[in-house]
Amino acid sequence: MCFGGGQRSAPAATIVMPDTGGYDRRLDDQMRAMREQMDGQQKALQQQLQSSLQRNQDMMSRMAQRQIDQANSSAAIDQAVQERFDTIRGPVQDLVPEDANPRQVISSGQIAPGAREKGASRQSDVNRGGAKKAGKSGLRIARSSPKKSTKSFGQGAGLNIT
Repeated sequence: MCFGGGQRSAPAATIVMPDTGGYDRRLDDQMRAMREQMDGQQKALQQQLQSSLQRNQDMMSRMAQRQIDQANSSAAIDQAVQERFDTIRGPVQDLVPEDANPRQVISSGQIAPGAREKGASRQSDVNRGGAKKAGKSGLRIARSSPKKSTKSFGQGAGLNIT
């Protein structure tokens, strides 16, 4: 069987690879530029951090020096002692007692609270809101004694129930 006669077959095909070196170089250049940019930003941030740490350290050393200077200054010590004393003691106005009970003006015929009428008993003072016994006995409520009657206690209380 014959398929197409006596023609010769074409030579084997060859694949030609394009030159990708240019692409590779361009990619490497772009990656290098991005790395340099990122490294530059990182270096800038690191430098900013270092400068803020340095400022912080300078401020702390100035504060420590100021505290040392104040500790060595007698005027500063006196002022600190006075401030603490004022804090503990409070303002001077708190030390002056106020007149909490102004004097009562009593017209003629009235008896001042706490004073007793001539010949009055202590119980009458208590009943009208006057002087009371001091201490524990002043807190007790006095019981009224039952009035003794001529009736005997066995006869009942005199209640009529109908």
